[in-house]
Amino acid sequence: MHLSHDIGIWIAALLTLGIYSFLYKDNPAYKLCEHLFVGVSAGYYVVLMYFSVVNAGPERITIARSRSRWASCSSPVSFRRGTGSRAGRSR
Repeated sequence: MHLSHDIGIWIAALLTLGIYSFLYKDNPAYKLCEHLFVGVSAGYYVVLMYFSVVNAGPERITIARSRSRWASCSSPVSFRRGTGSRAGRSR
């Protein structure tokens, strides 16, 4: 058996053990892992929305608005409603 030299594997393993430490009792390791998970996921979605909506460019927003049944909404975020609801489904 060979141990991994990838730092990402070790971080994931330690964070998983930190989350599972909640089964013993609420402790600082669990709180740290919980806060890291929430913070990283919130940051990921902020960056994702920035690059897919705010930084999309005017041509992408107008095309998406004209094809959407929500085209009368004034917010550029409005066309993102329902995105991912059909993810993984075949037509």
